[in-house]
Amino acid sequence: MNAVIRFGFALIFVFGAALGAGYDGETGQDNAKLGIVGSDGKTYHPLDDVGAKAVLLVFVTVDCPISNAYSPELSRIYKDYASRGVRVYFVHVDPDVEADDVIAHAKEYKLKGPVFLLDRDHRLVKRAGATITPEAAVFSNKGKLLYRGRIDDLYGGVGKKRRKAANRDLRRALTAVLAGKPVEKKFTQAFGCYVPNLKQ
Repeated sequence: MNAVIRFGFALIFVFGAALGAGYDGETGQDNAKLGIVGSDGKTYHPLDDVGAKAVLLVFVTVDCPISNAYSPELSRIYKDYASRGVRVYFVHVDPDVEADDVIAHAKEYKLKGPVFLLDRDHRLVKRAGATITPEAAVFSNKGKLLYRGRIDDLYGGVGKKRRKAANRDLRRALTAVLAGKPVEKKFTQAFGCYVPNLKQ
């Protein structure tokens, strides 16, 4: 699907808590075998990382305007939490995306630091229960889903953008996990663009 058509669909914003609601991220899968190729050509196993205190997956596409608008905040979150033991991955969910597109996108939006994963077959999408870009999922280093949902409440609906976010849900979840406390609100409604469907 080309960028013009994708952008048209991106204007149809949705709330994404329905699909996968209540999903706890414990499926009995062997997380060590869940290898995903990054834009650098290397294979990563994001849900099997005993060296991390937590794992953050942020589901994105190169052409979702809401996802791109969050780039500065996502870069700040990486800076603030990667140094505290959170492994951060930006997960590109467009099945047609190429590594060169991801690299160019990161450069355009000044996204530095995180590993960029190409989840073309939606294995991480399904593991997290993600339906929207941008949407965040926080896992333990053993693959237990601890939080899934919005980054914050800056966007509340079509044409409803606040001047400033009142609830920074992702930061709150990460801070709780690092403190060894349960996440108060495990699921929130993400707002943005649909995760593109896989080709049949």
